[in-house]
Amino acid sequence: MLNDILYNSFSLKRYFIHVCDLMPNKEKKKLSITIIDEENYRIKNLVYIFVIDGTIYKVGETKRSIRERINNYNSGNSKKSGSTNQEILNDFIKKNKEVNVFIYSIPENSIFGEKYYFTYSSKVVELLTIARILNDFKKLPVGNKY
Repeated sequence: MLNDILYNSFSLKRYFIHVCDLMPNKEKKKLSITIIDEENYRIKNLVYIFVIDGTIYKVGETKRSIRERINNYNSGNSKKSGSTNQEILNDFIKKNKEVNVFIYSIPENSIFGEKYYFTYSSKVVELLTIARILNDFKKLPVGNKY
């Protein structure tokens, strides 16, 4: 735990909303979803964080909703899915632990409370989030190393 990237110690956590939990289903090789925040679960253009046992596992981004992004991970063993999705899904199934999903919906003209004259893409905000993790913890989350 000493070297973990703890979500509760992450300096930007106040901007993220807990929207759902995922539980690996070994038999189906998919993630079962428990929705916690229905409204925010369907928001598009966001940065997401997967947390396992309080540790940040992966930071990602999507222009779609987190629901659509998780469905993409659930197709991880299909030929349509990328290798990163396959690796993440397989690792979740191997760990067989609940995954908490937090999102940051990117507002117009601001990022993490700072005002701007334009709106950043989800990819830029993902990179800023990862940079903050590197600054706070001096290492990348495991799932961002694939």
